Amino acid sequence: MNKIKSHKKIIIALVISIAIFIIFASSLIVYGEYTKSSRARRVINAGIVEGSLFSSNYMTSTSLGGLNRRLIYVTDADAFASTEVTVCNFAQGNPTKMYERDIQYDLVVKLVRFSGESRVDAEAADIANDVNVTVRFNNGTPVTLGKNNRTQTFNNSGNHNTLTANIASTDRITIEFSSTFNEITNLGLEIQANLYPNENSYLEIYNLYAIFNPSVLGESNANSWTGSYIDPELTSPATLDGYNYSISGSGIGSITLRWDTRYLTINQLLLLPGQLSATSLTPETDGNFKYVTFAVDSSTKDYYDIQFYRNGTIEEGTTWSDMETYVECEYNPS
Repeated sequence: MNKIKSHKKIIIALVISIAIFIIFASSLIVYGEYTKSSRARRVINAGIVEGSLFSSNYMTSTSLGGLNRRLIYVTDADAFASTEVTVCNFAQGNPTKMYERDIQYDLVVKLVRFSGESRVDAEAADIANDVNVTVRFNNGTPVTLGKNNRTQTFNNSGNHNTLTANIASTDRITIEFSSTFNEITNLGLEIQANLYPNENSYLEIYNLYAIFNPSVLGESNANSWTGSYIDPELTSPATLDGYNYSISGSGIGSITLRWDTRYLTINQLLLLPGQLSATSLTPETDGNFKYVTFAVDSSTKDYYDIQFYRNGTIEEGTTWSDMETYVECEYNPS
């Protein structure tokens, strides 16, 4: 009889042990799935969330810090610097994968004063009477910011801007600086795309921002076009999924743009009619490189924004000097 009771105790203890093991194992699986969640995959150093489905051609995540400054080049001190900034519900370079729910956000534009990696809202005393920038959101009524109007919020009359779920959607912000802005080096326009009601209401996406101000190319660039990345101050190339490349200069001729397909692919939207002056926008192949050729004339346009995306492994330790060898920009004057 005692042996039977003893066996029963052993069996009960064994069942309890197995149950505890199953619960513990299940908790490990749940924890493992949690650590693979989107929040755990935030790329801290890049300022960009890998594959973020709330993205921009120039803005990056505000929550990751740093001064995301973007220069808009002009070749003449009397020219009006301008560019277009996008806000999208898909990862840059991949409009086939959209965010699966509506994204609501408010767009805030403001004049800011900056120094090094710090910035503050501009005061009236920081701005001369003839210094201003005009902002237009989705071809709406333009708003001019200056000494007496230093900030503006575009939020669909309080109903918030919406990027529709599962439809590739892009909002566009055009900005144009007065020529008097060209020589100012510590004043810029900050653009923020702030999720509504806040970042915590969404998974895998975060607020975006950037600071823009004009810069005049030196006289050495007369009748010369050059290309370069505008991301180096952000972080290491290995932590980014996309790269902004600018082509600017003065003169008439053509540009041959080449990229190493082992590492990069170009934003195909740039090759659509009307984006670049077509000479030969069908990519041709030369060894590991593909290339396109397009006409340039600085009297009509002196600056082009190009986006490249990773097409392979950009290894840890890759420098921006290495990245420069993956893209070649050749100017051929007429």
